Amino acid sequence: MYDQLDSLLELQKIDGEIDKLKRRKDLAPAKLKALENELLKHKQKLDIKTQEIEEINKKRREWDRKLAVQQALMDKYKAQRTSVRTNKEYAALELEISEVEKTISEVEEEIIKLMLELDGTKDELELAKKDYQTQEEIFQKKKEEIILEVKKINKQIALFTQKRNPYISKISPVLMNRYNDWRERKGGFLVAIIEGQTCGGCHLTLPPQLINEVRKKKDLRTCNSCGRILYWKEEVDEPQDKKET
Repeated sequence: MYDQLDSLLELQKIDGEIDKLKRRKDLAPAKLKALENELLKHKQKLDIKTQEIEEINKKRREWDRKLAVQQALMDKYKAQRTSVRTNKEYAALELEISEVEKTISEVEEEIIKLMLELDGTKDELELAKKDYQTQEEIFQKKKEEIILEVKKINKQIALFTQKRNPYISKISPVLMNRYNDWRERKGGFLVAIIEGQTCGGCHLTLPPQLINEVRKKKDLRTCNSCGRILYWKEEVDEPQDKKET
């Protein structure tokens, strides 16, 4: 079964690339959500300014109604001037007219304030609209980039998935089940290359005797610490004629 480790190592490399691609793909929803949140902030600013204008117009309508009432009252009092008989009645009427004029002046002042406030808020609304339109363009552009990236990643994953098949056919079902079970339970890879005196998976020191057994490349040996299957990779292959001398 040791002779199948070469194929399993190649399979691990392919799966490693697939894992990297899937991690990149998994970031896409978060990136898109961040863009949506940023766009939402600008939309909320736009909505706030729109609401402010609605509130100002509502107040303006209320003051316009008050002004209309006072102007109607003024017209009524002025019309009564022709029917006044005594100085006392005339003085009382003029006092009423004076009070109405004062009220009209106050109402008109409030209306002017609202008009100025409305003009300023409209300017702010236009800026908010431009900011929102700019952000919406950025959102659409980056959204398309993310969608395109995901499509490319899916194609790459499909290609790597196809590359797995030749190696899977060379690995026994028992070893494949062991490999798949490891990946499901612990993630990462089942086979670890010995690096010097340590396990390439957990990086802990291996007993010399275990290393020698692995170097024989006969039976599968596992790391006492992490449980990965150990693999010995020759650093340099000696030339055949040197071995014979």
